[in-house]
Amino acid sequence: MSGSDSVDGVARFLARNPGMSFVADAEGMLAGCVLGGHDGRRGYLYHVSVSPQFRRRGVARGLVARTVAAIAAEGIEKIHIDVFADNGAGLAFWRAIGWHDRDELKRFSFTPPSGA
Repeated sequence: MSGSDSVDGVARFLARNPGMSFVADAEGMLAGCVLGGHDGRRGYLYHVSVSPQFRRRGVARGLVARTVAAIAAEGIEKIHIDVFADNGAGLAFWRAIGWHDRDELKRFSFTPPSGA
């Protein structure tokens, strides 16, 4: 998580993308969550996280399926997620549920200076 994942930042994201982010409750605990949305052309999953004790129980699959359905209901035909190259478990998960690597892409990021 980064500085843009502040309470205010997440609140703005949720207000801009209503009904596309979800939490999973299990045994009275937060089992997982997903932040999803779109820019009008492409959908994105920004964070998918499942608490270690609830992994390998279908929590992530369920969260992803719900978010994909919500984004698709908006008429969005392609959805992306960025996964850190050294996140072996994450890479294996996405491949196992039918997502594919995009080797032809390289992600660039820029953080404008404060006050710019």
